[in-house]
Amino acid sequence: MRGYCLRQAHKLEELRSLQADKARKVIGVVWQQIDSLTRKELNLQQTAIYLNRYSGVSLHQERIYQLIYLDHKNGGYLFYGK
Repeated sequence: MRGYCLRQAHKLEELRSLQADKARKVIGVVWQQIDSLTRKELNLQQTAIYLNRYSGVSLHQERIYQLIYLDHKNGGYLFYGK
């Protein structure tokens, strides 16, 4: 009987995560759009709607908030201004 194979399990998990609907990462272009929209003082819900309608990017407003918070935590300026 074969036991648990760590490498095989890891490869299968990586494959599943790449094929998942949420596998896409927030790339630089989307990040710039979020920056631009928040500077125009759109709230998070408006930003999410705009991205979905005009860029085809589906991000929930909570995820946008998390990205902004992470940026601020890492010393960034997004949404908070400098």
